[in-house]
This record gives sequence, C-alpha cells and structure tokens, in this order.
Amino acid sequence: SMRTDHSMYVAGTGRVSAHKLGRAVDIAVVDGQSCNGVPSSPCARLYEEIVNQLRGTQYQPSQVIHGYDPWPSESWNFAMGNHNDHIHVGY
Repeated sequence: SMRTDHSMYVAGTGRVSAHKLGRAVDIAVVDGQSCNGVPSSPCARLYEEIVNQLRGTQYQPSQVIHGYDPWPSESWNFAMGNHNDHIHVGY
C-alpha cells in the first residue's frame, strides 16, 4: 500500500504516516510466499538484501522495518512485532 489503506497518523504518535505522504511501501509477498517473520523466509532474505544495498548510501531511507531483524538496530533499520507480515520501506 502506498497511500490507500493506512490511517493518516502513526498509531499513538500523532505523526503523519509516510504512507499517506506517498513516501512508503509495504511488501507482503516475496516469490509467491507471504511474509511471516521467519528468519529463513524469502521475505527475510529480501529484507536483508534491502538493508545491505541501502546501508551507507545517500538514498538511505528513514525506515526499513520487518518483524525479523538480524542486526543491531540503527536509526532507520529496526524490528517491530507488528511487521511480521510485511517489510516496510519509508522515506
């Protein structure tokens, strides 16, 4: 979803959602498999690839979130339990 099915504000924060601003995307299916938070899944491997490709670049997003996080959290790369079913990438 880019803008359509997210609320205006991030729950409990009062901040406007990056989705509503057209600056975020959620990925829920990778290689035909739904994301499920399992570390060896296609979704987890894609998450790791996204983080590796963006780490240290000038195009670093403000948020790359998934339920599985193999690295120490950074300001833009972190795990949240409510993201087991998708990868969120936001700018």
